[in-house]
Amino acid sequence: MALRPAPALVLLVASFTLAACGGSPVLRAEAPERLDDAHDAAIAVHDDGLRMAVIAGSWTFRPRSVARTTLPLEMIIENRSEYAWHIRYDDIRLVDDRGVEHAPLRPGQVPVRASDAGTLHFVSLPEETVRTAERVSGFVFFAPLPAGTRAVALRWLPRRAFGQDRLDTLEVTFSVHP
Repeated sequence: MALRPAPALVLLVASFTLAACGGSPVLRAEAPERLDDAHDAAIAVHDDGLRMAVIAGSWTFRPRSVARTTLPLEMIIENRSEYAWHIRYDDIRLVDDRGVEHAPLRPGQVPVRASDAGTLHFVSLPEETVRTAERVSGFVFFAPLPAGTRAVALRWLPRRAFGQDRLDTLEVTFSVHP
Protein backbone atom coordinates (compact mmCIF):
# COMPACT_ATOMS: atom_id res chain seq x y z
CA MET A 1 0.00 0.00 0.00
CA ALA A 2 1.81 3.05 -1.26
CA LEU A 3 1.54 6.62 -0.07
CA ARG A 4 0.47 9.15 -2.70
CA PRO A 5 0.65 12.91 -2.74
CA ALA A 6 -2.34 15.02 -1.75
CA PRO A 7 -5.51 14.14 -3.70
CA ALA A 8 -6.78 10.83 -2.30
CA LEU A 9 -9.71 9.16 -0.65
CA VAL A 10 -9.65 9.95 3.08
CA LEU A 11 -8.54 13.24 4.45
CA LEU A 12 -6.79 13.31 7.77
CA VAL A 13 -5.90 16.89 8.25
CA ALA A 14 -3.72 17.35 11.23
CA SER A 15 -2.71 20.81 12.18
CA PHE A 16 0.44 21.42 14.15
CA THR A 17 0.22 24.61 16.04
CA LEU A 18 2.79 26.49 18.06
CA ALA A 19 2.37 30.15 18.85
CA ALA A 20 5.31 32.33 17.98
CA CYS A 21 4.92 34.27 21.21
CA GLY A 22 6.49 33.61 24.58
CA GLY A 23 9.57 31.91 23.14
CA SER A 24 7.59 28.97 21.76
CA PRO A 25 9.10 27.44 18.63
CA VAL A 26 7.31 27.61 15.29
CA LEU A 27 6.73 24.52 13.15
CA ARG A 28 7.01 24.76 9.37
CA ALA A 29 5.83 21.99 7.06
CA GLU A 30 8.66 20.42 5.06
CA ALA A 31 6.47 20.17 1.93
CA PRO A 32 3.53 22.53 2.44
CA GLU A 33 0.42 22.49 0.27
CA ARG A 34 -2.45 25.00 0.34
CA LEU A 35 -5.29 23.55 2.44
CA ASP A 36 -7.65 26.52 2.39
CA ASP A 37 -7.51 30.31 2.09
CA ALA A 38 -5.75 30.70 5.42
CA HIS A 39 -3.57 27.62 5.92
CA ASP A 40 -0.73 25.73 4.32
CA ALA A 41 -0.52 22.11 5.40
CA ALA A 42 1.78 19.12 5.33
CA ILE A 43 -0.17 16.32 3.66
CA ALA A 44 0.25 12.54 3.53
CA VAL A 45 -2.11 10.34 1.55
CA HIS A 46 -2.69 6.61 1.60
CA ASP A 47 -4.11 4.78 -1.40
CA ASP A 48 -6.66 3.04 0.85
CA GLY A 49 -8.39 6.37 1.36
CA LEU A 50 -6.61 8.28 4.12
CA ARG A 51 -5.20 11.76 3.70
CA MET A 52 -3.45 13.60 6.52
CA ALA A 53 -2.69 17.31 6.45
CA VAL A 54 -0.99 19.25 9.25
CA ILE A 55 -1.22 23.02 9.69
CA ALA A 56 1.28 25.09 11.67
CA GLY A 57 0.18 28.12 13.68
CA SER A 58 -3.58 27.63 13.84
CA TRP A 59 -4.22 27.84 17.61
CA THR A 60 -6.54 30.87 17.99
CA PHE A 61 -8.64 29.82 20.96
CA ARG A 62 -8.48 30.87 24.60
CA PRO A 63 -6.62 30.46 26.74
CA ARG A 64 -3.80 31.62 24.48
CA SER A 65 -1.33 30.22 27.04
CA VAL A 66 -2.14 26.71 25.77
CA ALA A 67 0.24 27.32 22.83
CA ARG A 68 3.03 28.20 25.29
CA THR A 69 2.48 25.33 27.73
CA THR A 70 1.66 22.55 25.21
CA LEU A 71 2.10 21.77 21.53
CA PRO A 72 -1.46 21.77 20.10
CA LEU A 73 -1.90 19.89 16.82
CA GLU A 74 -5.19 20.32 14.97
CA MET A 75 -6.33 17.19 13.13
CA ILE A 76 -9.12 17.00 10.56
CA ILE A 77 -10.02 13.56 9.24
CA GLU A 78 -12.17 12.89 6.18
CA ASN A 79 -12.87 9.28 5.36
CA ARG A 80 -13.55 8.52 1.71
CA SER A 81 -12.65 4.85 1.95
CA GLU A 82 -15.07 1.94 2.10
CA TYR A 83 -14.05 1.21 5.70
CA ALA A 84 -14.62 2.86 9.05
CA TRP A 85 -11.44 3.84 10.94
CA HIS A 86 -10.76 4.36 14.66
CA ILE A 87 -9.11 7.52 15.88
CA ARG A 88 -7.18 6.55 19.01
CA TYR A 89 -4.60 8.57 20.88
CA ASP A 90 -2.58 5.36 21.36
CA ASP A 91 -2.02 5.28 17.57
CA ILE A 92 -0.68 8.86 17.32
CA ARG A 93 2.93 9.83 18.07
CA LEU A 94 5.16 12.85 17.62
CA VAL A 95 8.73 11.75 16.89
CA ASP A 96 11.56 14.25 17.29
CA ASP A 97 14.83 14.37 15.37
CA ARG A 98 16.54 12.32 18.11
CA GLY A 99 14.07 9.48 17.52
CA VAL A 100 12.22 10.04 20.80
CA GLU A 101 8.48 9.28 20.57
CA HIS A 102 6.11 11.62 22.40
CA ALA A 103 2.60 10.40 23.21
CA PRO A 104 -0.23 12.92 23.08
CA LEU A 105 -1.71 14.24 26.30
CA ARG A 106 -5.19 12.94 27.02
CA PRO A 107 -7.99 15.48 26.52
CA GLY A 108 -8.61 15.72 30.28
CA GLN A 109 -4.98 16.71 30.85
CA VAL A 110 -5.51 19.94 28.90
CA PRO A 111 -8.72 21.54 30.16
CA VAL A 112 -9.59 23.61 27.11
CA ARG A 113 -12.98 24.77 25.93
CA ALA A 114 -13.09 27.44 23.30
CA SER A 115 -15.77 30.08 23.12
CA ASP A 116 -16.55 31.77 19.83
CA ALA A 117 -19.33 34.36 19.66
CA GLY A 118 -21.09 32.83 22.64
CA THR A 119 -20.84 29.27 21.30
CA LEU A 120 -18.86 26.79 23.38
CA HIS A 121 -16.60 24.40 21.43
CA PHE A 122 -14.70 21.41 22.76
CA VAL A 123 -11.49 21.53 20.75
CA SER A 124 -9.83 18.16 21.52
CA LEU A 125 -9.81 15.57 18.76
CA PRO A 126 -12.44 12.97 19.71
CA GLU A 127 -11.43 9.34 20.00
CA GLU A 128 -14.12 7.87 17.81
CA THR A 129 -14.93 5.92 14.68
CA VAL A 130 -14.82 7.82 11.41
CA ARG A 131 -17.21 6.26 8.95
CA THR A 132 -17.17 6.53 5.17
CA ALA A 133 -17.75 10.10 3.96
CA GLU A 134 -17.41 11.55 7.48
CA ARG A 135 -15.14 14.33 8.67
CA VAL A 136 -13.78 14.74 12.20
CA SER A 137 -11.56 17.51 13.56
CA GLY A 138 -9.93 18.70 16.74
CA PHE A 139 -6.63 19.39 18.47
CA VAL A 140 -4.21 16.82 19.85
CA PHE A 141 -1.89 18.22 22.54
CA PHE A 142 1.73 17.24 23.26
CA ALA A 143 4.13 18.33 25.99
CA PRO A 144 6.57 21.06 24.88
CA LEU A 145 9.41 19.87 22.66
CA PRO A 146 12.85 19.32 24.19
CA ALA A 147 15.29 22.23 23.75
CA GLY A 148 17.34 21.93 20.59
CA THR A 149 14.73 19.97 18.62
CA ARG A 150 15.14 20.79 14.92
CA ALA A 151 12.50 18.56 13.31
CA VAL A 152 9.46 16.46 14.21
CA ALA A 153 7.20 13.97 12.47
CA LEU A 154 3.57 13.33 13.34
CA ARG A 155 2.79 9.65 12.84
CA TRP A 156 -0.62 8.02 12.84
CA LEU A 157 -1.14 4.28 12.52
CA PRO A 158 -4.70 3.91 11.15
CA ARG A 159 -6.70 0.97 12.50
CA ARG A 160 -9.92 -0.36 11.00
CA ALA A 161 -12.96 0.03 13.22
CA PHE A 162 -14.03 -3.59 12.82
CA GLY A 163 -11.08 -5.96 13.10
CA GLN A 164 -7.40 -5.49 13.77
CA ASP A 165 -6.41 -4.49 10.24
CA ARG A 166 -4.00 -1.56 10.07
CA LEU A 167 -2.58 0.50 7.25
CA ASP A 168 0.95 1.73 6.87
CA THR A 169 1.79 4.66 9.10
CA LEU A 170 0.86 8.08 7.76
CA GLU A 171 3.56 10.67 8.49
CA VAL A 172 4.09 14.38 7.99
CA THR A 173 7.27 16.26 8.90
CA PHE A 174 8.05 19.74 10.16
CA SER A 175 11.15 21.77 10.81
CA VAL A 176 11.26 23.51 14.21
CA HIS A 177 12.35 27.15 14.47
CA PRO A 178 13.03 28.88 17.82
